[in-house]
Amino acid sequence: MDEVVREIEMRIAGAGKPGFIDDVTGVIQALDPGAKVRLDPATGIVHALSRRETLEVTDALTRAGYECTGMTGG
Repeated sequence: MDEVVREIEMRIAGAGKPGFIDDVTGVIQALDPGAKVRLDPATGIVHALSRRETLEVTDALTRAGYECTGMTGG
């Protein structure tokens, strides 16, 4: 796994649902157990610090049933 930590921002549909951030964090941490994940409730944007590529993270979230769009990252 790459050792570069990337800042990833993505808009994910359903950000207001109960348990959302815990579920999304679980998906991302399954890829990168050291990832840090937070939700900006004002915008519904998820911010993550991860050693994985943005595309890997968005693909994993899509496979988990989330509609997401990566906004920044590598």
